[in-house]
Amino acid sequence: MNESTKIERLPVTDVANNKKKGGGVLKWIIIGVLVAAAAGVGVWKFAPGSKEPHAIVEPVEMEKKSEEPPKFGEVFQLSDIVINPAGSRRVFMVVVTLEMANPEMKKEVEKREALLRDNLITLFASQPLEILIDIKYRQAFRARVKKIMDHHLGEGIVSRVFFEKWVFQ
Repeated sequence: MNESTKIERLPVTDVANNKKKGGGVLKWIIIGVLVAAAAGVGVWKFAPGSKEPHAIVEPVEMEKKSEEPPKFGEVFQLSDIVINPAGSRRVFMVVVTLEMANPEMKKEVEKREALLRDNLITLFASQPLEILIDIKYRQAFRARVKKIMDHHLGEGIVSRVFFEKWVFQ
């Protein structure tokens, strides 16, 4: 053999090291796909407006009682309270009905209707649209309206508060 046709042989350790250094295109493709998938999940999960749907509320079975239902007292309706929620151009309308245990108190409520209506307009108009739309605040509004009524009419005059209409446009 002459020198020009000699084959150089590498030691075994060098051959193993050369295989590790190469890496290959396939490895980079897999890494790229994994990074793109992780970014896609991040965008989907945290993007505004892509919230998961609310859980469906299952109906609760009412207890059957042998007693009579509670007596319904005299009612007074503060109808068509219309406002623009704070910082919004939308229109909100609510009809508030007050239940009173004492029927004689209805005349007193009628005398103070303007005062009560004004307080309710102030309460609802001071709330941002997001609070008025969210149903989980409805019970808090009932409690607040009852507190306003107790302040202006006397403690316990109004026994319950109902919202007969709760409308947005």
